[in-house]
Amino acid sequence: MVHIVSSFQIFVISYYSVTDKSLADGRKFSLWKKLCHQKTGDGAFRFQKGRFFVSSGTLGQLIHTYRKKCGKSIADIKKETNISEKALRRLESDLTNHPKLETVEKVAKSLVIPFTEIVGKVVPIQKNQECVKEILIRVLPEASKSLLTEVVHQYVTLGQDVRKGLIDVLNIAEETNSISSAEKLYSVLGKHAMSYQECDIMAAAMFEEYLIARDKDMSNSYYLGKRLIEVSNFLTEENRVIAYYKVGVHALIIKKPYESNEFLGKIVLDSTIRDTVFKEKAYHAFYNNLIDIGDIDRADQFLEEYALKFNKYESSYYKIDKAIVYARRNDVGRAIPLLEKYLEDYEFHHNTIVAINELMQLYIKSNNMHEARKLYCFEEIVNKILESKNLKGPFNELYYGLYLRNKGRVEFLLGEVKNSVKALLGSMRIFAQLGLQQEFLESMELLYKLNATQVTGLYASGKSMIGIDSQLIITDLLNMVIQKGKRGL
Repeated sequence: MVHIVSSFQIFVISYYSVTDKSLADGRKFSLWKKLCHQKTGDGAFRFQKGRFFVSSGTLGQLIHTYRKKCGKSIADIKKETNISEKALRRLESDLTNHPKLETVEKVAKSLVIPFTEIVGKVVPIQKNQECVKEILIRVLPEASKSLLTEVVHQYVTLGQDVRKGLIDVLNIAEETNSISSAEKLYSVLGKHAMSYQECDIMAAAMFEEYLIARDKDMSNSYYLGKRLIEVSNFLTEENRVIAYYKVGVHALIIKKPYESNEFLGKIVLDSTIRDTVFKEKAYHAFYNNLIDIGDIDRADQFLEEYALKFNKYESSYYKIDKAIVYARRNDVGRAIPLLEKYLEDYEFHHNTIVAINELMQLYIKSNNMHEARKLYCFEEIVNKILESKNLKGPFNELYYGLYLRNKGRVEFLLGEVKNSVKALLGSMRIFAQLGLQQEFLESMELLYKLNATQVTGLYASGKSMIGIDSQLIITDLLNMVIQKGKRGL
């Protein structure tokens, strides 16, 4: 967080308040306020993490600093840029009120000044809104959020209509080809719109920022989803439903079923919401959460309601989920035939991985390891499903990680210890990459339990199945999932 303080004005780079603990002392904060209004020799102070330091506060000072650093004279720059010495001296002396961007860029190229540094000095003195818009578009890929905050602030305040300026910035974010650039700009725009109490624009920016962050990293974006829900009343009805669904499914994936159904219930339990594709999907996720928390009767109730409302009795979702309900009621005799029948005519869809996982678990439960092993014949189609990316989000990878965990158990029970370790490490690697701590720990716990059986069990070999190489892999993966957890949830 950086605050630039000059004798004329304070540029607040971040819209968040100062939170540094060193300012908790009232005397220090009072001193800081006094210094904010104190004129300095070079016209500017910077404040960062409780300390002040002088910097090149103007465009001219920046050019002068880089010119001395490069060892070039005004005449040298004139030769390289074809800009007159008079214009160059005025520019370096800050006597040019509204320097042309083209002129400044030529000088910057000659002195190898990063464009982002130039922007930080040009934008505050630029009074042409279209010029600031051009700068915003050009600097967007490389700019920090702090710099974007300055540029957006200048663009919005130069126009007569702040709301129109905010909408223009929203359109720029929507039109950019770079996902990371769009994410940065949506983040900055959301804070600006909030400060101007343009709540619909704020919510629209937060909505887009969350969707991008969610696709990039599930483990590091859930807080953005919960923040979005807090302003969901300002979204359009369509986007509000999408927000509840996306955040609800996000919570499902990271094993927060109660929170998940709190959000999904806003769709499923609201009869005024039309039966759209997202309401259909919300039903499916809603009753699956009920299955996960063991509320099987209500899960079955909503499963039947889902099938009736959306005519899904012949769908793979209904067949697989009905089998899961039977399985949770220990009605294995009805669950296995349903899943076997589905796999006779499977879909090119993640449902197939779900069905394989459920059937493999039932075979393990029935002590039918050879039938479980026959399911390996589907691995080729599973790999093709993974490669196809036919579903946004981490569902395919999540279900494949669960498949490898089941496979590790089957291989161990069949005496293939090396294959078991390989499968379980593969499972842990997937969950670590996704930042799914609980799934990772469950796979790791299974590996160590099987190893304990291998070492000390009734028919134990007395030799650990986890070698040095495997231990190193586990350590690396554990560090990965811990770091993702620290950044995210």
